[in-house]
Amino acid sequence: MWPEGGIDYDPFLSENTARRLSYLSFRLNAPILANAATARDDLYFNTSMLWGAEDGEVQTHDKRHPVPFGEHIPDREFYRAIVPDLVDLVQREYTPGTNPR
Repeated sequence: MWPEGGIDYDPFLSENTARRLSYLSFRLNAPILANAATARDDLYFNTSMLWGAEDGEVQTHDKRHPVPFGEHIPDREFYRAIVPDLVDLVQREYTPGTNPR
């Protein structure tokens, strides 16, 4: 089990990352529970995934409540006017997940 953000690259977009997860699952003889920032339709999600050696992605869950000021900036333009250097540190706006639990 890896913590939130434990994978640097989206395994759904990076074949190399997907192969490495599958290989690690094979070597451990167990599925892996991991997390990565994933992109779909120009949106970013904080995605937890169960990854198997042969099947790859077995199950995924996108975080439903991104953390304000950590994973998204509410009223970004308002806060940018006050503290632009701090607001611009959060470069991605994570989208709340809607997939089943």
